[in-house]
Amino acid sequence: HNLRIKLGDVVNVHQCLDIKYGKQIPVLPFDDSIKGLSGNIFEVYLKLPYFLEAFRPVHKGDTFLIWGGMR
Repeated sequence: HNLRIKLGDVVNVHQCLDIKYGKQIPVLPFDDSIKGLSGNIFEVYLKLPYFLEAFRPVHKGDTFLIWGGMR
């Protein structure tokens, strides 16, 4: 589904040997999305529920959706 391939398409898969795990990524909030929040919002809203003790795929340009009920 994510690759937009269809039944009958020819697909080649190649091994990537030298890809390393990322150690740090910059995460910036949208200005209008953090009004009324204080403290370490990364720790509360992203690190604990999403990244803590987990290897998650992250790509440049990703957007993380945080539900308003967590405020």
